[in-house]
Amino acid sequence: MLNSILPCNWEILISPGNMSGGIRRATPAALQGFQRDLHCLRRLADLLPWLHNRLFLHEATMRLMAGAPPAKTQQLLERSCGRASHGGPGLVCGKERALYSGEREHAEALVLACKHLPIELLATPGERAGMLTQAAAMLEGLGDKKRLAEVNALIKQVTTNCAAA
Repeated sequence: MLNSILPCNWEILISPGNMSGGIRRATPAALQGFQRDLHCLRRLADLLPWLHNRLFLHEATMRLMAGAPPAKTQQLLERSCGRASHGGPGLVCGKERALYSGEREHAEALVLACKHLPIELLATPGERAGMLTQAAAMLEGLGDKKRLAEVNALIKQVTTNCAAA
C-alpha cells in the first residue's frame, strides 16, 4: 500500500525506453498505482498532520515520475524538509527525542533535489555536495546503511564533477 513505491526507489519502475527529451518517466501503470497510494496518504494526512512532510515528499516524487515541470516539484521538496505543519516536534515524544522526527523525509528530499532537479534550480556543485552530506548524516543517524551507501556514491559523483569543472 503506502510503501509499495518509496520515493527512494521509484526509479526502478522506469525502463530505458521510457525517456522523453532526456526526462525519465514511469509507466502509466506505475503512475496509477502511485497515485492511489498518494490519495490514501492525503486522506491520512487530513487526520494526522505529522504526515504532511511525507505527503509533500510523495507528491514531489509523483511529479518526478511523471516528468512534470520542476519548479513546483522543488517547492514540494522544500516543504517536505520543513517541520510538520502542526508545529510539534513529532508524533511520539520522549524526554530526549521524538520517535518520528521527519529526518528520513528531509534526507530523501535533499537527495531527490540534488539528483533530479535541473542544476539551474538548485545550487552550485559544492552546495549540492553539502546538501548530500547533510542527507548522509541524517541517514547515518537513522541507521539506513543501504541508502547511506547510495548517497555517499552520489557525493563522490558530485565532488568529482565539481573538481572537473
